[in-house]
Amino acid sequence: MESNNELTSLETAIREAVAAEALPRTGFLLDCYVREAERHVLTTKVDSVEMLDLERRVRDSLDWVDLMVRAIREQASAERRRLESISSYFDQASPSHLAQDQV
Repeated sequence: MESNNELTSLETAIREAVAAEALPRTGFLLDCYVREAERHVLTTKVDSVEMLDLERRVRDSLDWVDLMVRAIREQASAERRRLESISSYFDQASPSHLAQDQV
């Protein structure tokens, strides 16, 4: 039961790290989560319902993290593209550019 509590604790911490877009912390917590899940696997009967539940739980958690991290990266990429597209306007309005136009 202690392992389940640890897994739950780590899942909560991972969700909080992902929500804060703290990707390095998320990676660290995922390493801890996988190690804890492995410990739980070693103490669970292979063909048991508990093992199937653990597999589904871990898979669902990892799939969720993957989806959220992909969304964070896509959002950051879209923001970068947006900033790149408007940066030319700032370049054109820069004082050095205006000074060249007046010469």
